[in-house]
Amino acid sequence: LVYLAADRGDVVSMSQSELAEFTGATREAVSRTLSDWKAEGLVEPIRRGVRLIDRAALEQMAAEGDI
Repeated sequence: LVYLAADRGDVVSMSQSELAEFTGATREAVSRTLSDWKAEGLVEPIRRGVRLIDRAALEQMAAEGDI
């Protein structure tokens, strides 16, 4: 998400199905992950996309390989 939002501010305008296809995951796995991240205050699912709420935390997770 951090990579995809780099040129778009804090919004990634992709559906969960599109994110799944892009990452090679299932839509269910994407949905579960976004739900977990929403509960942690990292993202906010929006209509046909995702808004990054805590970009720094997501960047740290990516850098540490926690994703």
